[in-house]
Amino acid sequence: MQQSILERIIGEVDNLEFRSPFRDVVNLDNLPNGLLDIVQRAIELLDDSKDIQTFRDELVAYISSDARYKKEDAFQLANSSIGYATGYYDDMKANIWFDALSDISHPIMGRQRPFLAGKNPIGFYLSVETDDSYLKAYLRKEFTNIGGEENSFFPEYTVTINELDAQDGISGRIIAHLSPKSRGYLINNGGDHYMFLSGVCMGLELKTKEEIGKECRIKIDMIERNTTAQ
Repeated sequence: MQQSILERIIGEVDNLEFRSPFRDVVNLDNLPNGLLDIVQRAIELLDDSKDIQTFRDELVAYISSDARYKKEDAFQLANSSIGYATGYYDDMKANIWFDALSDISHPIMGRQRPFLAGKNPIGFYLSVETDDSYLKAYLRKEFTNIGGEENSFFPEYTVTINELDAQDGISGRIIAHLSPKSRGYLINNGGDHYMFLSGVCMGLELKTKEEIGKECRIKIDMIERNTTAQ
């Protein structure tokens, strides 16, 4: 009997190069290798749109076979896991999955990834969902001042800014990528920097409301491994 695409992916999970540190957040009895592990291996192996769509359908059915998950919950869980996992891969690989599945999105970077092309994705990502051009302009200046200069909060990080327009029902956003001088520097200091950056962002949210009268929520993500599927 021919294996399903999902069965083939599960059989390949042991060959996964890098496992997400958050893979144990979702524990399903019928997904023994961990949901994110399976999704990451699928992203590495699948390039054909029909195969990707079939994998997602099989994954939804597999999750919903667990009595704890209704089909709509399983669908949302599958999509959110796939969207999150795209953040560990390069633009070309991520965009293959975005093109195949119109309803997935990374929680920080959305569905548009051109600003990472040819660059190392490791580092911190700050993201604000907004279509307000005035707020974007304000945050662009404030995000830029966070790193890169000797007297900034993070002088050892280069800051790249990208603004994304609304797309396919997903709101626009402004994203700052803080890229460290080396992966080793991030691994050795990332935990402390994440905590400090969280405080900086809380202060910036308050400052934005006080100075321009607009509320915003800054989301933070950290990627410490450049995982590009071969």
